[in-house]
Amino acid sequence: MPEHRVVVVGGGVIGVCCAYFLSKEGADVTLVERGQIGDGASGGNAGTIAAGHPPLNKPGRIRRSIMELLDPTSPLYIPLRWDPGLVRWLWTFRRFCTDRYLDASMSALAPLGHATLKLFDSLVEEEALNCAYERAGYYEICHTEKGLDEAKKDAAMMLAH
Repeated sequence: MPEHRVVVVGGGVIGVCCAYFLSKEGADVTLVERGQIGDGASGGNAGTIAAGHPPLNKPGRIRRSIMELLDPTSPLYIPLRWDPGLVRWLWTFRRFCTDRYLDASMSALAPLGHATLKLFDSLVEEEALNCAYERAGYYEICHTEKGLDEAKKDAAMMLAH
């Protein structure tokens, strides 16, 4: 009988991979998914694995995000309602939207991203997956010069890590 029993919640690419690698290490894994495997965020991101995606706590994020909070297609969408806990969370989140905290976040996330890419490489190779996996970088489409400037700043920050 396995020494470790683990429940993984979420059957997207990350949850499935966590379950896979935990089971390879001998854990007894149960994967729980409310819908179909890969239907949630993993289904909506066109199969993109962004191991180096910048965190949300970028400087000026709150100011730029006010309109995103009202847009149901935004990753920051929060349905408007009176919720003192949510107000406290947003107020606290605002404190972490600084260059110092962004650098600390990237310093913690970057090694995980590098390890993740190696794990995806081994998964595709070991299981002989025919899934059009490519380790080919990342691109972003910008509609404005301001958006392009933001993307250039993000790329420079990610390259530094």
